[in-house]
Amino acid sequence: MELNVRKIGNVTIVDVKEDVTNELGSEFREQIDKITSDMPIRNMIFNLEGVDYICSTGFGVMAVALKKMRSRKGDARFLHFSGEVKKLFEITRLTKIIKVFDNEGEALRSFQ
Repeated sequence: MELNVRKIGNVTIVDVKEDVTNELGSEFREQIDKITSDMPIRNMIFNLEGVDYICSTGFGVMAVALKKMRSRKGDARFLHFSGEVKKLFEITRLTKIIKVFDNEGEALRSFQ
């Protein structure tokens, strides 16, 4: 599973580079768990540009990361939802409690 992790100020950005399929779900969980456990981070952005599909495991991994950031008095943001990914978040009503952006700069500024 290809992820690119960047840090800008106090925000960790995870660029998800491919669909999170059932085959990659466990690897995605391991990588996100490592990022959120090894680094003392409170604020995270999941950049989903180019991601067209997220399996239930991947969806759960991001929900757990969101909860972890909030327990640390931080938050998580989501960037560049595609149609199918957006639909999944709407069906589960997570769009009511998360912040979604189309622009990385706006997502970063939302943490200030």
